Amino acid sequence: MHLTGVCRRLLLGLAFIKMSRLETGIFVLHMEETRLSDTIAGAMSMILAEAEKKNIQLWADCDSQLTVKHDPKWTAEAIGNILDNAVKYTPEGGTISILVRP
Repeated sequence: MHLTGVCRRLLLGLAFIKMSRLETGIFVLHMEETRLSDTIAGAMSMILAEAEKKNIQLWADCDSQLTVKHDPKWTAEAIGNILDNAVKYTPEGGTISILVRP
């Protein structure tokens, strides 16, 4: 399963919620220039146990030297939420892939 369609809508919904919290000052981003692959690895580790229960393969293709300015905690949480849904809706023995291109 590739992260498209439903996952894009979920990401958009999460973005609106976070944006609302940012505007009201409830939520503050802590931006830093860090490796995106580390953030993705952190997100994947959150769902690894559930994926293993369903014999789901997790695959990520992200240049380990790619750095971006982002809030690693929030970004890992957002990616983790999408991956959690991907695990729920991927059939047993399936594959979940993340492909990052600059």
